[in-house]
Amino acid sequence: MSQAAVVPTGERIANYLQEVMSSACEVVTARSPGDIFSPKEPFRLAFNYDPEAQVIDVYVTGKLEKAEDIKTIFDFSQKLVLSLNDKVQKFYGVTLKATDLSMDYLNVTNGKVMMKLVNGKYTDKTMDTEVAKPTASTAEKN
Repeated sequence: MSQAAVVPTGERIANYLQEVMSSACEVVTARSPGDIFSPKEPFRLAFNYDPEAQVIDVYVTGKLEKAEDIKTIFDFSQKLVLSLNDKVQKFYGVTLKATDLSMDYLNVTNGKVMMKLVNGKYTDKTMDTEVAKPTASTAEKN
């Protein structure tokens, strides 16, 4: 017979955040265009616990391409998650910090990760240019 395994606290918190934020994203995208926190494009959040890094991975998906727009979504999402600390503390006995979250922004139009936020540091990939792949003719010349 199999034994029941204890689900890690981080995974339970990620599941809780997923449930709460699913409805929060719907509210945010429905706000009026004049609202300062309203994104220009809808976005979605997905949460996953990474037991090796002991962080909650937050995957933000949308159609934004400019770094400043993505940073706004990251900042807003991070503040929204951390505003739930009272409930997280009550239910799980843990207080989340910004460093407990690792965020990636995936542009659904081009399928690329446009920006990352890890340990308070942004990695901007909005300006990345692709390096040409070597072809058979260039490999022969070398």
